[in-house]
Order: sequence, then C-alpha cells, then structure tokens
Amino acid sequence: MFDYEKLLYAAIRYAELGYEVFPVAPNEKRPLTEHGAKDATSDVEKVRSWWQRYPLANVGLACNGLLVVDVDAEALPFWPQEAEQAAELVTFAGAISMTPSGGRHYFFRAPQGSKWRCSVGKIARHVDVRTDGGYVVVPPSRMLEREYRWLDDRDLHCSREYLPTPPEWLRTTLDQLETYQANCEVVLSQSIEHGRRNNVLFRIACRLRRFGLERDEIFAALERININRCLPPLEEKEVARIAESACRYQPDQVEKNFVECAWSEVAGDDDDSELSEAEAEEFDDPGDMPEELVSSGPGLIAEIAEYIVRTSYRSQPALALGSAISFVSALSGHRVTDEFSTKTNLYCVGIGPTGCGKERTRQAIRDIAMATNTLELIGPEDVASHAGLARYIEEKPCVLIQLDEIGRKLKLAREATANPHYYNLVTLLLRLYSAAAGVFTGTAYADRSKTKIVVEPHVVLWGTAVPDEFYEALSADSLVNGFCSRLLVFEAAKRLPRHKQPESVGVPKSICDGIAFWTGRSGKVVYRYSADAMDQYVHFAQYCEERLERYEEPYRSVWVRAQETARKLALIAAFANWQTEEVDGKSMSWAIELATYLSRRMHVAVYEHLHKSRFEQRYKEILRWFREKGVATKTQVCRKFQHLKPSERDEVLRALVESGELVIKTTQPLTGRPKTTYVLKKLAAE
Repeated sequence: MFDYEKLLYAAIRYAELGYEVFPVAPNEKRPLTEHGAKDATSDVEKVRSWWQRYPLANVGLACNGLLVVDVDAEALPFWPQEAEQAAELVTFAGAISMTPSGGRHYFFRAPQGSKWRCSVGKIARHVDVRTDGGYVVVPPSRMLEREYRWLDDRDLHCSREYLPTPPEWLRTTLDQLETYQANCEVVLSQSIEHGRRNNVLFRIACRLRRFGLERDEIFAALERININRCLPPLEEKEVARIAESACRYQPDQVEKNFVECAWSEVAGDDDDSELSEAEAEEFDDPGDMPEELVSSGPGLIAEIAEYIVRTSYRSQPALALGSAISFVSALSGHRVTDEFSTKTNLYCVGIGPTGCGKERTRQAIRDIAMATNTLELIGPEDVASHAGLARYIEEKPCVLIQLDEIGRKLKLAREATANPHYYNLVTLLLRLYSAAAGVFTGTAYADRSKTKIVVEPHVVLWGTAVPDEFYEALSADSLVNGFCSRLLVFEAAKRLPRHKQPESVGVPKSICDGIAFWTGRSGKVVYRYSADAMDQYVHFAQYCEERLERYEEPYRSVWVRAQETARKLALIAAFANWQTEEVDGKSMSWAIELATYLSRRMHVAVYEHLHKSRFEQRYKEILRWFREKGVATKTQVCRKFQHLKPSERDEVLRALVESGELVIKTTQPLTGRPKTTYVLKKLAAE
C-alpha cells in the first residue's frame, strides 16, 4: 500500500470511529487547515477531500474529550518514578503509539466534568498533556521517514466512549496541577514581592487580554496594580513592555499561552526580567555574521569563500559565504540527496551598499567555473521574460542564476498588473523552487509541444541588491505566501571594510580537485545521517516548532522554512566535504547555526522594515487627517479610522502627542464621563 493510501485509509478510519481529524504538513506538525485543530472533523467526505488535496499529509487528531499523555524519549526511563504507576500507565491506556523520536503517546478518555488543560512539561520534565483544544499526530504519519506507529495490539481501535479513563494517581496529579494553576491566579489583596512581579503582572495581562482588552486598557490596570501591590514597583517602561507582550496574542489564543507560558517561562528567567525571550529574539539584532560561520564552513564552501575574500578589494566574508554556498548548491544538483529525498536547491541574496564588493562575488564564481570546466552550471545574468527562462531551464535543468539588482526586480514584481514581466518571472522562480523534488509543468498551450515539462529542476539563485531596494520589496504577503520567505539573506558588514589590494592568485588546486571529484562521478549519492546529526536536527525542529506556536504572521513565516533550510544546508555541507557520504554531527551543527542566524536576522529585518514602515504609513495618514480637521474627539478618531486595530490606532495617537503634533484636552461635562479631545498643535497655541 502506498503512503498516501495508508494515510487516507487511517484518517477515514479514525473519522468513522468518531474522532475529529485534520491534515498536517508532511514531515512536520504544522496544520494545513486555516484554523488548525479547530477545523478537525469526523465527516468522512470532508476528510477524503482533504487527503485528495494533500495526499502525503500527516494525520492530526484533535484531543477533544481525550487525555493524551506525551512522554518524550528522555523521560521514559524516569517517569513515572514508581514502578506500579508506570505499569498502570501502560495497562490503563486505551491506545499507545510510539513517536519517531522514540517517545510514547498514551490515550485515555477524559472523565466527564474534568477541567484539565493542555500543558507542556508541567507534570514532569519532557512530559506534556494534550486534551480539549490540543492535538497530536497519529500513525501512520511520518517525520523525516520515521513513522508514528501503534505498539503491538495497542492501536486506537474503538470510539472515544469506550476508552478507559486515566489511573487514579494520574487523575490526582492532573487535579493537583489544575488546583495549582488556579491558585496561581493573582489574589490582588496580597502584595507582590520582588522576584514575582513580572510573572504575576504577565498573568494578569494575559487574563485581561483574554477578554479582549487592548494595550492601553491593560497598561492602565497593570500600572495601578504595580503601584499598589508590587514591592518595590517596577519601572513604568517595564510595565508597558508586559502589556505589549500580552497584546501579541489574539484574545482567543491567550488561554493556551496563559496555561503554558508564565512570564518566567517567556522570559527564560525565574526573577524579574527586563525583556521576554520572545521580545529579545524579536528585537535584538544578532549583528554581523559571526566570522566562525565562514571560517568553520565545510570543505569546498570555506575554500571558495576564502578565495573570494582574498581576491576582493573589500573583505566581505558573509557575501563570500553566500556566493560559495550558492555555487556548491548548484554543483550538487542531481548528484546528491538523502534518505528523505531532500533537494539542495537554494535561493540566496547578498545585500550591501554600492561599492561594497557584491560584483566580485559573481565574478569569482565565473572564474571558478571557467577554471574547472563547469561553465555549463552558470546561467544567464539577466532574464528577458519568464517564458525565456522556462525554455532555458528545459534545456539546462541544473543551473546557477546570478542576478544583480534583484531588489528592484522584487519591488516591481509586487504589482502584477503594472509589471507583469517581473511578476511572472518571480512566480516562475517560486514554482521552480517547489518543483525541485517533482516535475515542473509550464504554461499550457493548445499546441502541447510548446508546454514545458522539466523533471526535478534544480535552479539555484544568487542575487545581489542594495539594502533599501531589497527591504522595500518585503511585504507581509511576500513572506507568508511568496518568494521572499524562501530567500536566505546574506548581509555585508554594517561598517564598510577598508579598501585593500586583492591578491592576484588563480583558483586554488584544492577547489579544482574537489570540483573535479564530483564532475568525474556518475550517478546519485544518497547520504545517511549519523545518530548525532539526527539528534541535533530533531532538537532544532522542536526549537522551530516552539517559534511557530509563539509567533503570528509575518514573523511566523520567518521560521516556517528554517527546518528545511537546515536540512538542505547540512546536505550541502556534507557534499562540500566530498570525501564522505554521511551527514555527520559537525555538518549538521554548522547548518543549524547558520539557519538560526539567518532566521534571527530576518526576524529583526521584518520588524524594522515591515512593521516600522506600516507604522509610519498610519502615522502620516492620521496626521494628514488632523491637519485638515484640526480638532477631533476620541470617538470621532475611532469612527474615522475604524479600519485600524484599536491598539494600532492608539499607538499612533500616543506618538503624535509625544512628538508634539497633537495636544490632548480633557473637559468634564456636567454629567457623564470626562471628554477627551485631540487638538492640532498650531490650533492649541492660538
């Protein structure tokens, strides 16, 4: 039975038993439906239609009415500690599955009236609980070619009502956890001591956000509690950060974050913390690329990057690394894969100011290709039309395209009707990227001979751009659904390096020997992962999953491809070493470190260039309106700009007041609440 038949059959079987299921991305735990587990259904026809659309999707099972205890492999030898309890956990479970990482899922029916909630690591380290509102991935789903599977005779063969309830000791543990969490709700009559202030205020903020309160309302409440209860009170800016952190979540998402993320867990610190981990990652710039990522690069990649730096007028290690990775990515096309059929095609971009050395990265690759008789890998340096590129790829399905001014092309591509040439070109590159593991079919024509069909196109991109043009091309849509989310961005050093005399050297023999080794071989090499490499990858996948759960768009899209990027880079690293056919721990470590750095840097860039530009646009929009109107009440402002979120609108109003553009005037009518009026500065002075 083919995988897609097994998956479809299993999904339908669970639905027929009354369980709600939904499709999950292959090799991932990411829902493919818009609302995730909320879309889960036991409607067989709906389930069938989903798997017809996503034939290789994993099966997600909503845990409504269930209790699923998820025990990681690390915890199996130690939890439960009592032998009798461990035996009861196994014997009472209505079904037991083994996860790809060696953990276990124990399935029970949640007793009627239970108020248990999903939790992560609450009842024990590496032991999670999934119940109403949560979901688990079930057999025969796969994760990197390792299957979820039912233990012998312990499959989910009966409907929910026939499953046993948890053993008494587990019910007691969960009840105690629920009581503890309830007791953690803030008792406002008590003082809040140093060491608990951030944690407690964050919990209050989440509760208020749950009921739909906006940032200003939450801040006002926290500020009063801080003054009255905290010993000593936090600084006002710290209270504002806590309110801002709670407002990152939508009201219907807060319950989950409240249960699973106390401030101490978000901040990564048990004491008062100035910034949460999420904020630190969101706003803290990791800076220039660490030199060790270049110097410790694998084999051919490090040698090519060093050659580019030595022969350049300005040393730009990050740009050299991006260019070297792009060339090795193209060289590895159709030559290597792994046990998961990973393809090594990458789209990379080097950005830096004019005169920083971007041109040398492209010229050096041409020099290497000429010295090693691999010029057939180097594609056109400009593209006249998407149809022309499709014809080129049909003749040369494995190619490195080096494009200058890619930022300008991406900016033009944002308007499909105004710039159909660039829009279609970017769309084609997007389709070619996704088709690397399958078949690319071009535009359909009445004359079928004109329709382009390419099996496993391996198109690699190395584009260069100036920062302003590239970042102006960023948009929420291009990150969530488009081309930009697939780009690996290598940035030149923030300080322009000093001009130097380039070394006049030929392509080193070690580079020529490495390239000759691969061009002289035929057939495709299938790489295996060492145990160390796989263990590192599994942990990195969990790290990425945490960020996918934490962030909303467009930040979520920064991390959604990080796992795939790390796997591609690890395979390219092993290829670059060219004397081994195994992805070892060192290659995987370098790949993960690079993927993490690039993702963190893009995270900051999205905030700086997308969020800030959006704020500036709204700032100017509201200021223009006030310059025409002069005076407006808060109610009038809300009505005029009701298309904005209240928190966004209030943020702009605060900024306008702080900058002195507007003045607030408050009057107290004879009856009712005080009336707030915003007045343009020049009118207020009159």
